[in-house]
Amino acid sequence: MAVLTERPDRAALEALAGAYETVRQEHPRPFFDGFHAMRDDLAKPPEPCPDLPFTQAGDFQEAGRFGINPVTWHELVRHGMTVRGPVLSESEVWTDDAALRAFSHGNLSSYWSGIHEALVKSPEEAGDPDAAEWCVLSVSRLHHLLATGSLTSKSGAGRYDRAGGPARHRMGAPA
Repeated sequence: MAVLTERPDRAALEALAGAYETVRQEHPRPFFDGFHAMRDDLAKPPEPCPDLPFTQAGDFQEAGRFGINPVTWHELVRHGMTVRGPVLSESEVWTDDAALRAFSHGNLSSYWSGIHEALVKSPEEAGDPDAAEWCVLSVSRLHHLLATGSLTSKSGAGRYDRAGGPARHRMGAPA
């Protein structure tokens, strides 16, 4: 995620698109995903934030909602680092642990239950290693957050799940 000093105009959006295309060509994986927000966008809850320029899976879009949610705001506060420009202080970014938990629970109940239903209907797709990794580690991340109140990476979620997640969710546990 990048914090901007002003909303990008047409020329800036074209420059961003070109820069992301260069990154995608020179470094196709892992994807460089994120969005470009203003400091003021981060000072309030994500819901009123306008659509922002973003890249997802190597695809640049001039405006959208990708990543605009309480998880990203909390990740920025807890794990963000300044590469260039003024440091963004913790007090400049809206956080609300109850909203974070509610969003995560809602994500499990809506998005991930839909993914589960789709994969049940398509066992071949469910058995794809990339799909299995994405689903297991993403859901484990959400479980970790809801169980501990703490954000973790996908690799951290895998370690959490393997070491101590509930037995029926633990990777490698008998079915």
